[in-house]
Amino acid sequence: MRGRTATPKAVKQARGTDRKSRAKADVPVLPVAGSQPPPKHLSKLAAAAWQVYCPLATSMRVLTQSDLLTLERLCECSAEVRELTADVKKYGRTYMTENGLIKANPAVAMLADADRRLLAYLTNFGMTPAARSKVAPTGDGEDKNPNDEFFGGVH
Repeated sequence: MRGRTATPKAVKQARGTDRKSRAKADVPVLPVAGSQPPPKHLSKLAAAAWQVYCPLATSMRVLTQSDLLTLERLCECSAEVRELTADVKKYGRTYMTENGLIKANPAVAMLADADRRLLAYLTNFGMTPAARSKVAPTGDGEDKNPNDEFFGGVH
C-alpha cells in the first residue's frame, strides 16, 4: 500500500476532523453471502481455513457472492502458509551441503512469499487492524456509529 494508513472514520468523528465534503460516493449495496460449506475441490487445510474465514467475513458483512473465489484463494494461501511453516519447523531454516556449505532452506523463501500473499488477501477482506478502516460492510445492517452515544451525535 502506498501512503499513510487512513484514519478510521470513528476516530475522525471523535476528533472533530471528519469532513463530509471528502466523503466517498455511495457504493451500491450488495447482498451478503451467508456462511457456506467449503467447496469440494479445496484441500483439507484450505477447507479448515474456510470454516474460520467464511463465518468471520460473513459476520463482518464484507463477503458477497462475487467474493467467494477470492475467499477460496485466501483459504488456499492460508493452507500453504501452514504447510510451509510445518516444513521449516521440521527441516530447519538452513541445511548443510555435501561440501560443508550452509544454505537457506528454499521453503523459507516460499513461506515468506506465501505469507505476503496471505496478508494481501486478509487486507482485502478487512481482516487486519489497518485494513478495517478501509473496508466498508455491505448489505443490510445497522450503520450506527458507536461514538454517537458518547458524543451525542454531534460532529
